[in-house]
Amino acid sequence: MAEAFAAAYADSAWQAIYCSPMSRTRATAAPLVLRVGLEPIIDEGLHEISSGEWAALTHDEASLRFPEAYAYWEADTASRGTPGGETAFEVAARAARVLERIRCEQSSGRVLVVSHKATIRIITYALLGLGRPTAPMPNVASRPATSGMGHSRQGDLAAPAFWTFLSGL
Repeated sequence: MAEAFAAAYADSAWQAIYCSPMSRTRATAAPLVLRVGLEPIIDEGLHEISSGEWAALTHDEASLRFPEAYAYWEADTASRGTPGGETAFEVAARAARVLERIRCEQSSGRVLVVSHKATIRIITYALLGLGRPTAPMPNVASRPATSGMGHSRQGDLAAPAFWTFLSGL
């Protein structure tokens, strides 16, 4: 997917490429980075949602090992984090700060943000005003994908001519 994205969008006028510090996002950005000659800007605020103590578990494993805690978390994934993990609201707040910083640093042009599936879904919900971000989020693609938004209103988070989000493989 990263190679296909790079081939399709290498001729676009990229102003900047931002990545989560995780190696898979940098690997996803690498084909485009090589083609356009931009150095990716690594930003800690773009990392994946922290699952805390459940980080190494699948949803099925967590629900079987911790049924009460899992049911509690699943009832409101926007405001309840997994044990030791982040809430969707916390992810939205940190990612929004990153996007605001990017908006200030890149006043025009196309910006690529390479992050992670949940982080992208949560910030997309926030930017589009779709209400409480939840996980899993219905009606939002859960496969690695790109999504773009554009606005021209001055002062809007989407002020760069075109935001492009790409999920790390």
